[in-house]
Amino acid sequence: MSVRTERLATFSSPLVRLGDFNFHVDDIFDSHGAELLNVFASHDLRQHINSPTHVRGHTLDLLVIRNDQNVVSMLVDPLVDHSLIVAQLECKPPVSSTPSNRRVRAWRSFNVDEFISDLQQSQLVTSLPVDVTAAFACYEDTISTLLDKHAPYVTVRAQRRSSARWYDSECRSIKRETRQLERLYRRHRSPEARSAWKNQFVLQRRTFQRKFSEFWLNTVESQRTNPRGLWRVVNDILKPPLEVQTKNLSVDDLASHFHNKIAGISRSTANALRRPSPLDLLLHSLCLIRLQSRRSLFSSRRLQPSHVPWTQYRPGFSNK
Repeated sequence: MSVRTERLATFSSPLVRLGDFNFHVDDIFDSHGAELLNVFASHDLRQHINSPTHVRGHTLDLLVIRNDQNVVSMLVDPLVDHSLIVAQLECKPPVSSTPSNRRVRAWRSFNVDEFISDLQQSQLVTSLPVDVTAAFACYEDTISTLLDKHAPYVTVRAQRRSSARWYDSECRSIKRETRQLERLYRRHRSPEARSAWKNQFVLQRRTFQRKFSEFWLNTVESQRTNPRGLWRVVNDILKPPLEVQTKNLSVDDLASHFHNKIAGISRSTANALRRPSPLDLLLHSLCLIRLQSRRSLFSSRRLQPSHVPWTQYRPGFSNK
């Protein structure tokens, strides 16, 4: 029980354990029930059934969820020897960071040679104004016009993601240098630039692995004598981000969605050619094999193929 709970507690998704555990958790003198509740508490879990679930008056059927999950409603209905437990829980999907739109220049399509050619034919080079103010205005207008032509603004959707707990300033510095060497290699395509980028990437990967290992080792070491605190820290790290209210979907809405989706696929593929199934290919191969064997038989007996009924060519279990 402890090993299974330990594995389940490491998942970042909502956790629900419901069923007949066969321990008298309502009896404070029951050592097995007390040990089971202690296992749940050590992994930041909580048991919510507080009434008897058996005809003999003990709580055997349990509902165990995380401490940060909520029970909206719960019903314990004594139907037979064990009660029926019906519960409604809040299991909201994790919310991701809201994407934002940004206007950036399309530097990937920027052509240096074309930009220099247009710059040499511009007013900034051919007839630069003598007045200082006019010269600065000419410079700004020319460069802006050429950039709008060769690297126009485009709108991109950017989504901000939260960094790992072990990702610090050293990791950011190494990753920044790796990107700089990557851009240098893509610009020059030289063996030296590729080797420098590759070596820096290896250093980045080893640094990230070291940071990850050191963080977890220090976290475990700091909570060595406190299992409950250790699982609270692990749950803090692995749990999903904050949740938001989403539109409630009923069973009918879900069924209607898939029904419409299947109907749309059927309409879009109504005129498409049917792909032969493996059974069709097998029957076709058997037919060719039988035709070859018949032709060999006709050749050996000097018979004509027209003397053989057509039904003998057709593969099937009735032909012996």
